[in-house]
Amino acid sequence: MSHSLPLDATSLPRTLRSKFNSVQEATSRMGVLLGNMVDLQNLQSGNIVSQTADFHPPTLLISLRDARWKQAAAAGVRLQVFANSQLPSVRGNAELLLKCLGALLDNAIKASQRGQRVVLRCTLSSTLGS
Repeated sequence: MSHSLPLDATSLPRTLRSKFNSVQEATSRMGVLLGNMVDLQNLQSGNIVSQTADFHPPTLLISLRDARWKQAAAAGVRLQVFANSQLPSVRGNAELLLKCLGALLDNAIKASQRGQRVVLRCTLSSTLGS
């Protein structure tokens, strides 16, 4: 169950508004992380059936970058994505892969020192039948 309070940062003094926004963003990220952990635990225990569909891996990585660039910038970490748009689509559960990669990316950003970079790279290493 989730509860939220209708708070409006615009009514706060400028000095508190920035702090309020930071707390709000951190709380939102924590909620996402906890949700991801619960989903992964449920998947491992068989309580979630993985639903597969075709998806384009470079598009997935770009959406992940777009969702995490602020976090990386705030930590002073450069986030880079290298994904060839010519790569073929694959079949799998894009939502769960996004959650797994997101959790790994969050950890990489937190473990990196200011000035370092985190790289997401998507390449084709082999093909079926070769």
